[in-house]
Amino acid sequence: MKIARIVGLVAAAAMALTASLGAGSAFGAETTLCKTNTESPACKSADRYAAGTAIKAEVTETLFVENPIAKVQCGESQLEAKTSAGAGAPLPVELSAWTLGKCGTTAAQNNCTVTAQEAGKAGALLWGSGANGTLSASASWHIQCTIAGFNKIDCTFGYNSSATLNGGNPAQLAVAKTTLSRTGSICPTTASLKAVNYSVSSPNPAYVAKVEEYGTQLCKVNQSPCAALNSYPEGTMLEATSENFTIETTPATFTCKTASATVKTTAGMGNPLPVELTSFVLGSCKASGVGSCSVKTSLLPPGLQPVIAWESGVNGQLNNLAASWEFTCGSGPFYIWTFEAPAMSTTLKGGSPATFGFEKAPWVYCKGALCSGGSYLTAGFTVASPKPLYVVY
Repeated sequence: MKIARIVGLVAAAAMALTASLGAGSAFGAETTLCKTNTESPACKSADRYAAGTAIKAEVTETLFVENPIAKVQCGESQLEAKTSAGAGAPLPVELSAWTLGKCGTTAAQNNCTVTAQEAGKAGALLWGSGANGTLSASASWHIQCTIAGFNKIDCTFGYNSSATLNGGNPAQLAVAKTTLSRTGSICPTTASLKAVNYSVSSPNPAYVAKVEEYGTQLCKVNQSPCAALNSYPEGTMLEATSENFTIETTPATFTCKTASATVKTTAGMGNPLPVELTSFVLGSCKASGVGSCSVKTSLLPPGLQPVIAWESGVNGQLNNLAASWEFTCGSGPFYIWTFEAPAMSTTLKGGSPATFGFEKAPWVYCKGALCSGGSYLTAGFTVASPKPLYVVY
């Protein structure tokens, strides 16, 4: 690793520790190092680099410490660090060692010696956007340079700033021009580290990602996890219609040419995603052997929270919907049947449009003197809105 690399990483690490620990943990998602950017900016647990992952980096160009006495240039720098956790807000990083080599004020770059200070300094990495983040650190190194036989520089230079870690294969660290602190017997009046770039050799590839809470989401595209701009928000109304709603019983078969159901999400994400059945209306109904029916719908208090739980692919289980229908059939005398469905469950199949249905579902109960035997519900629903709709995790 080269000098510039080390300076940037070292400085970056400590900086993140101070700046990121407070803000990140309070307001941001946890940061992690990821093996892939396929889910960027998120990272699945299986793709995260574990705690203790070694970080090694090297400068990709000459590093310059600019000052009024003489410009010090270094051709080598090696950085060794490791993560102290698999994720964090920010991700803690321990900088165990770094070296600067081939330093000098001449073309030969051999008239300066560098001694690293503050080995083992703590640092941190904070996700910023995409696959990139901020690596912050504080670092210092003692530089002595002999020019024309005289000791012209005998000074400890300190770095306390941040660098941008751009995820990739390999990742790159970009350090901006930074003013350095100075202490010692022979120090220049000013000093700065010139902007420089580094290459991360380990881990490789490496992407900065955020750890998001994973859960069931309704998405506008077939994408998992669902990006924020593609995720249907809390309060989304799923409006579905059917043209073949049927309840089979021993006394009669009840058919309805129209049926509409509306389900409202009460969160944007969940394990599972909570929803609410807001309507379930039947129309153009009749009972075999009796005639036309009017239907009154009542929404029942659900025994369990209605939810959508991701199942596989773009599909999920729509569970615990509760409703009842009172059929008043005939032209006089009137016959009344009441059917209760306290825990309707089905597979919500993602698509454009999404669909769900019931095939002789046995959990419809007939109430009243006219009832006998079991009751079975069959219906196929198409989700007209929103469209398209995919269930993802």
